[in-house]
Amino acid sequence: MNTISDLNAFNQKLSEDEIFCHNVINQLTYIGGKHAKAMIKRIMDKLFTNELLQLFSYSGKKGKTKFSDQMICPIIFDAVKKQSKFKNVTQNEMEEVVKYVLA
Repeated sequence: MNTISDLNAFNQKLSEDEIFCHNVINQLTYIGGKHAKAMIKRIMDKLFTNELLQLFSYSGKKGKTKFSDQMICPIIFDAVKKQSKFKNVTQNEMEEVVKYVLA
């Protein structure tokens, strides 16, 4: 996604279509990675341009948009947790990686 309007449209589709949401999780699960941090970074690189990510912080600080409120955020976490080797990764660990990517 390149723009806020792209992301808003994607979030809208996720909120309205449960099958689409499930399919997105499944597709993101296939991205994989050696460890959870790598997988999250790969997913975010696949979904968003750097220019779009610069508009966000995880908690909305410094006048940026709050990424944790976006529908895609828990979808990313669900995709990571769906990988059997990452089933024990904590919510906090995943949040820290997203914060790092957005920094």
